[in-house]
Amino acid sequence: LSHGYLTIISHFSLVFNENVVNNAGIINRNAKIWELSASEFDAVIDINVKGTANVIRHFLPLMKQGAIVNFSSGWGRVGDADVS
Repeated sequence: LSHGYLTIISHFSLVFNENVVNNAGIINRNAKIWELSASEFDAVIDINVKGTANVIRHFLPLMKQGAIVNFSSGWGRVGDADVS
């Protein structure tokens, strides 16, 4: 993200007066949480939790107004026995 947001800023010469949409998330195969390897679990946390926080951390200081809208998967609301 560090390089990606800089590319966006420099390409569009942005000082944000609009909105940022933040929509990223993964599941790592349909497995129970105890069946995931440490690296699979890390990937889920890195994208689903840290990714969301990083977008906010990088873009919010540049925004003069507007909003950051964070989307997530429906799995976070309904869950399933085989989706960790």
